[in-house]
Amino acid sequence: ALHIAVELENIEISDKSKLTIIGEYSFTNSSIRTIFIPKELKEIKEFSFSGCKNLHTINFSQESTLEIIGKQSFSNTMIETISIPKTVQKINEGAFFQCKKLRQIQFSENSILELIDKRAFSNSSIENIKIPSKVAQIEAGAFSGCLILKNIEFSDDSELNLIGNSAFFRSGIKNIAIPSKVSQIESKSFQYCNDLKSI
Repeated sequence: ALHIAVELENIEISDKSKLTIIGEYSFTNSSIRTIFIPKELKEIKEFSFSGCKNLHTINFSQESTLEIIGKQSFSNTMIETISIPKTVQKINEGAFFQCKKLRQIQFSENSILELIDKRAFSNSSIENIKIPSKVAQIEAGAFSGCLILKNIEFSDDSELNLIGNSAFFRSGIKNIAIPSKVSQIESKSFQYCNDLKSI
């Protein structure tokens, strides 16, 4: 683990690397600025890059096979945009929590993402987001405190069935079309969404 390497700025990982897991706290609070995720990597574990105040760019291999973005793995970083690989199935609790510079998240049309976990993007600066069709659960506080989040788009074939407690609490959304398969909207999901005009 490199969690004490606070002056570490550059990491070079070849796309031919056989690296499959980046472990817990591996680069926490280091000074890295960019990171390249090679194609064989399957999981980024909890707090791997948390608190990297200079980290602004994450690049994934075009052939990425990443499946899990772990708990608070990129929390409190300076990431501005991110394109989530189509193979990612879970974005776990607080993965991008307090990413104040994060404005844009992109998913591919054939994304197999199933879970956006608790506080995954809470207190970020996302402006718009299109939720992949396979997402079944948006958990508690996932987008809470996203003050400039105005638009949320779902596909016609959305598998979403749960909007968790405080999922969009105190966000800036103006309108939302709830997908037909949603069976639960939990408490405070849209509380203090003062700009919300229509559902």
